[in-house]
Amino acid sequence: EYSSGTSIRREGITKAGNSQARLTLIESAQGICRGAIGFKSKALKARQAGQSSLVIAYADRANERLRRKYYRMILGGKKRNVAIAAVARELACFIWGMMTGHMENRMAS
Repeated sequence: EYSSGTSIRREGITKAGNSQARLTLIESAQGICRGAIGFKSKALKARQAGQSSLVIAYADRANERLRRKYYRMILGGKKRNVAIAAVARELACFIWGMMTGHMENRMAS
């Protein structure tokens, strides 16, 4: 990331690190982008049964934001793979936030 003042420039996913984790992020991003915004299947609702409402709200917010990012990039003329890589990068940020306990901070904004 190269950010200075009001300008924010984020880079894509680099080839450093675990290639299997990178592949899993890309495949997960592709799955996220296939769905409709705001729709939950019966299977997803069944998997979410018994989970914390904070975790479900954080996941829903991430899902909606990632799908909107994908559609915004596609409508803006970006290629599909570029948009998928951007969604995968942001998905990694959401996963990091969940693992480090930053869910409360993200829900306030």
